[in-house]
Amino acid sequence: MTSLNMIPQIQAGVRFRDEEFGCLVFTNRTPIFSFDKDATKILHLVDGQSSIGDIAKQLSGIGYIETEKVVTDFIKTCIKLDLIEII
Repeated sequence: MTSLNMIPQIQAGVRFRDEEFGCLVFTNRTPIFSFDKDATKILHLVDGQSSIGDIAKQLSGIGYIETEKVVTDFIKTCIKLDLIEII
């Protein structure tokens, strides 16, 4: 269960490189992932201090109707991929 009050952070050993299409994500545990520009915006806001709700508020102007759901779903996916953890 992921709530808007939970604080995500990038897992140790996860690195990402910005690209024109978004970013590439590298770890020593998983294959390389490519994220589009919207996912990259979310990833850049995962700082270990901002809650999922805070991240959604910061992104509310990017055109999503349900920004909280988009951010929550992205964070859940990254947790499953072992890229992000909840602290």
